[in-house]
Amino acid sequence: MSHSNDSSDRLSHLLDEITLNLERHLVQHPALKHNVKTSENLIQLMRSERDWLQKVCLSTLDQADLEWLDAQGQRLITDFHVAIHDVFELLDEAQHFMISNLPKLESLVDPATLSTNLKKAREAIAKGFFYASVAQWRKHILTRRRFAHPMMEQHKQWLFELCDFLLGALNTSPQMDDALCPFADWLNSLEARMVIFEANSDREELAHKILLTHKQIHNEAHITYVHWKLKEYYRAQVHFEQVMQSFLMLDTYLNDCLAEYQQNAYENFLRFLVSQRELIEPLHYYLVIHEGLVSSPGVFSHHKKALLERFKRTLLHQLEALRIDYISETFQNSLHVLIGNRDEKLNQTQLMQAVVSEIEQETELPLDKELRIHWFELAHLETFITVDQFRILFSYLATDDSLTSLSPITHSQLNHYAKKITQDQKLLHRLQRALEKGAFELHFQPIVTADNRCKLVECLVRLPAGNGKLVEAGRFIHLVEEYQLTQQLDLIVLTLLLDALPHLSGITPEISVNLYPSSFGNPAALERINTLFHCCQQNGLSLILEITEHEAIKHEATLQKLHKTGVKFAIDDFGSGYSNFSSLLDLASQNTVEVVKLDGTMLDRIESQQKRRQMISFITDMARKLDLQPVICEFVDSQTKLDILRAMPSELLFQGHFFSRALSLSQLKEDYG
Repeated sequence: MSHSNDSSDRLSHLLDEITLNLERHLVQHPALKHNVKTSENLIQLMRSERDWLQKVCLSTLDQADLEWLDAQGQRLITDFHVAIHDVFELLDEAQHFMISNLPKLESLVDPATLSTNLKKAREAIAKGFFYASVAQWRKHILTRRRFAHPMMEQHKQWLFELCDFLLGALNTSPQMDDALCPFADWLNSLEARMVIFEANSDREELAHKILLTHKQIHNEAHITYVHWKLKEYYRAQVHFEQVMQSFLMLDTYLNDCLAEYQQNAYENFLRFLVSQRELIEPLHYYLVIHEGLVSSPGVFSHHKKALLERFKRTLLHQLEALRIDYISETFQNSLHVLIGNRDEKLNQTQLMQAVVSEIEQETELPLDKELRIHWFELAHLETFITVDQFRILFSYLATDDSLTSLSPITHSQLNHYAKKITQDQKLLHRLQRALEKGAFELHFQPIVTADNRCKLVECLVRLPAGNGKLVEAGRFIHLVEEYQLTQQLDLIVLTLLLDALPHLSGITPEISVNLYPSSFGNPAALERINTLFHCCQQNGLSLILEITEHEAIKHEATLQKLHKTGVKFAIDDFGSGYSNFSSLLDLASQNTVEVVKLDGTMLDRIESQQKRRQMISFITDMARKLDLQPVICEFVDSQTKLDILRAMPSELLFQGHFFSRALSLSQLKEDYG
């Protein structure tokens, strides 16, 4: 008994000595220096080392010993976050240290038993480490924010299945063949081509990296599975880490592509369309769905946006059900969809009718009165080769009254638009040069009483076209808006009006000018408005700024400030689309606006349509009761319309060709001076 105790004491003493020397050596290892940060952690680690050394040095390890070592392997990753290669480097050093100290252990430890036990210990520690690592990675992926692209979300589910299978929660392994993975199909899709396209000069290299990285995920997963099956947990862990690192790298590649694309999504969408136009087969179609001609703000605009979003969901759901390749992009009030169908010719009319029918049944709304839906074959766009040409085309489709709300665009119609676009591009270059030089002219249209006395003059901008000809604003204003030139144009108009003010005195008591909403947030424009107002006062004139009710609500604080100085405001184009009567009531109660301009389109067919006359009578009567006087009626072009309007019991002024077209300053002086 005494001999046995002496042997045990000697072994314990030697193990303490070996553990201390081993710890002095291993504590300098970079992995432990980085992860063991407190003396408490160091003591815990030393105790664990002494315990497993004692188990290894004693007789054959039993199941309980192996389970304990398994738990230590788990702790190395969960408590100390040591990488697997560092763990086994530390184990190798510990094993070498033990073997080199065998002479000190003398007959207390059998070398063969020690060697066998060290091997079992390594396997047990690797097993614990592996399963803890799989569980930890699974939790990390589960709690991570959503991935940037839905395809990565789908691949995340594949990772869950892999982890669950390795952890024993699933009986069947996930698909290991990368070629059969949905991600491989996606790489051949229009969307993948478009996203990778934004890598510009690096797109081919990036596409290659994405392809190889995805392949590596599946290859490493298969190798992990093989080693896991053979219970070679160290090797399984090494390859499992490669799976996860490759997955994160794939996500990084896609994030970079998406970040580039989303910086200017619509522009990039069109750039891709242009780049692919010559490569796209005739069986590709382009659809553009607009909110329609009405784009007024407020509750009706929200209604239309919701309807457009519903249309998008329904259409894309049907395309996915038909397994048709597509890409889509929403921009402002429109949805753009590029469809690729490689198997058979897509009957786009039937598809659109099916979508419209489904939504009409759900909403009980006549969709053709709410949205404008057009489609065409890309093969018919032979002459469309630039982003600007496509952008202008879509602007035409949104506003062309000759098109039905639900219709294909034929080859001949596209050719017609192409000619118009060529003209527009020439006009755009002229417009840009004029903006650079400030080379515009103002014309003035009188707003008069029924007996043609001038009460107000509206300033209208014209673009010189050479040879003494002028281009009216209606011909180029869509280009100003499309290319975001509104603030530049407003500054020029305000400057030209300042120069004209001295000549307007004595012709009219008031002048009005229409400004874009963005100018009310532009300090330079606000400064010029103040200068214009003071100049008007010096010349005995009142200044009226024409705005829509939406602009008035959006810039209410700025308008109130200007109104207090004496600037007047008129609601322009009231009655167009879905004007917001509630907004008008608020503005009237705050005295922000004083005048209402009735949209000229409301006068169409008033000679024959009693309901139109009743609506105009209702609006003018409401304006009178809100003390919004006078009401200005635009587009008065006949004696009949004038007689109908004069019969209404409100204070009205009239603007239109029946009295006078827009005049140059000299003509205005001659006719009304």
